[in-house]
Amino acid sequence: GGAGGGAPPGRVIAYEPEEKNFTLLKKNIESNGFFWATPVREAVGDRAGTRTLFMANKHTGIHSFINNRNFDQKTEVACDTLDHSLEKLGLSKADVIKMDIEGFEIMALEGMQKTIAESDDLVMFLEFYPQAIARLDREPLSYLEMLHGLGLSLSVIDEDARKLVPLNPADFKAFVESIPKTGEMVRNIRATKQR
Repeated sequence: GGAGGGAPPGRVIAYEPEEKNFTLLKKNIESNGFFWATPVREAVGDRAGTRTLFMANKHTGIHSFINNRNFDQKTEVACDTLDHSLEKLGLSKADVIKMDIEGFEIMALEGMQKTIAESDDLVMFLEFYPQAIARLDREPLSYLEMLHGLGLSLSVIDEDARKLVPLNPADFKAFVESIPKTGEMVRNIRATKQR
């Protein structure tokens, strides 16, 4: 496959641990001829092994590793660190990482520190979901501090104004406190490797 038969536009590794979502992902890749995309049926986290994934009945995009909404279905899924998973695929760095994993981003970060260190041109797009992070017994503020500690510069993606707003370490606490504690509010962040 592939339009024009030229060199691939890059390589995409797409992670999806849940069976039905993974089947959809594979079908989408195959039916569109995305020969440069590799689906991996794993969650990305802080360790290898299995984890219990709590599953939403209708909205398949909000399955979570913590039963924060009293979901009545659950399943065991494979999990690995990004560092180890990429190593198995013969890769050691990434240009772009996009994560929207219901507050589990902080655990995923713990398992990709080698990848981040080796990826000089890295850009990350991350969901910042304070209530979900707190339900995982982690501090939303420490998530931002961890990103900064890994050598990343942060900006808030302001969808309404269609612009990036720099988020400096001195402003992390005020930023976290500006997000309402109710209503399941989410912000999106771009993190780039500091030169």
